Amino acid sequence: MKEISKQSLMKIHDVIHGQSYVNIKARLNNLLPKEYSSAFANIHLAGTNAAWYGEDSIEYLPYSSASEVEKEEIAIWLEQCKNEVCETLAREMAYVHLLFIIPSQEEIFWYRDENGNIHVTLAQWGFEPRSTGKKVDVIGMLLSVPRNLSQQKVNIHIDYSDNLPAGDTPFILHLFNNTKECKTDVKGDFYLGTLFQNKSFDIENMDGSNHFDFTVVKDGTYSAVFDLNTKYTIIIEYKDGECIPDYTFKVDGVDVRTNEDGKYENELKLLPNTTIDVEADNSKTTYTLKRSPEDNVFHIQIDKPIIDEPVITKEPDIKEKPIQQPEPKYVYLKVLDFDGKPLPDMPLAIKCKAGETISTQTDGQGVAKIDKSLLDEKKKYRVVFKITPEYRKNLNKNKDSNEK
Repeated sequence: MKEISKQSLMKIHDVIHGQSYVNIKARLNNLLPKEYSSAFANIHLAGTNAAWYGEDSIEYLPYSSASEVEKEEIAIWLEQCKNEVCETLAREMAYVHLLFIIPSQEEIFWYRDENGNIHVTLAQWGFEPRSTGKKVDVIGMLLSVPRNLSQQKVNIHIDYSDNLPAGDTPFILHLFNNTKECKTDVKGDFYLGTLFQNKSFDIENMDGSNHFDFTVVKDGTYSAVFDLNTKYTIIIEYKDGECIPDYTFKVDGVDVRTNEDGKYENELKLLPNTTIDVEADNSKTTYTLKRSPEDNVFHIQIDKPIIDEPVITKEPDIKEKPIQQPEPKYVYLKVLDFDGKPLPDMPLAIKCKAGETISTQTDGQGVAKIDKSLLDEKKKYRVVFKITPEYRKNLNKNKDSNEK
């Protein structure tokens, strides 16, 4: 930090009683934008001496070195700073007006930033001389001096893209290297205050998509137009109120489709008399969009298609014949071993008491298929088969082979 002033506390005394000036400076840094918090130099107290510091990177100039025009610019900047600080900190610091008490004009330092704008830093703020003479409000006297520089009142007006006022609309203001969120009144106006001619400022909408640069001129007007998008909904339904999902129709000549609820939703930039053309069911309708999405809900009703159902006729003198289900052609017989395992490829003999014998053999699953026409459902049959050692040997051999 760079020392810009120092003084013995035997020659000056504080006017903000019962407060730590170091803590006051910390609160100023926390509560104010840097442009205004830097108007109060950092303070260091050591015994009966005090010193005030500014930024190392800034070349501070004494008030006495300023020209008459520069002194007027300094006074204007101090007035803006005092108004802003007192308004911002009125509740947090009841003593805020005492911050602008200084012993003399020698404690006013100034510099120009890279854009050529004047800035001011005060040393020995909140102190006055210990002399018993009449107290002098140094900054108050400086601000009361008549000014010759031309200043202009600046009122910003914002419309939306539909040519109606952007009332109660927030926007971003860039001025004096400071960014601030502002808001228009119900008529779309915002009074910025008085600025020097040729002073520049700019505004933009909250998402930065619309940006406008201005330079202050005599009797100038400062107007901007922000884009305003509005949503609209088209509902396709039958005349009985049933919505039609996945229905294809046209909006401004482009094919679109309803969702599962029978709705199509979109949004457009709102201009004066913005319309959309909707074509559905060989009919075309034009709708005018408004600001509120609730006013942009459009119902289109179409006729429900008639589906011809087949008619079944019967001859009255012809009786319907019962449909006969085909009888099974085979009887299936499953042969199992003592352990419940199927016996594949097993020769069988099916015998009845009258002496008839039907020879067959099981398949690989142990199932034999017998032609039903060879059997008489009124007769009893006996199944004969024999598990020979050779069959058992082959069966076990096949079993071991399958397990491997």
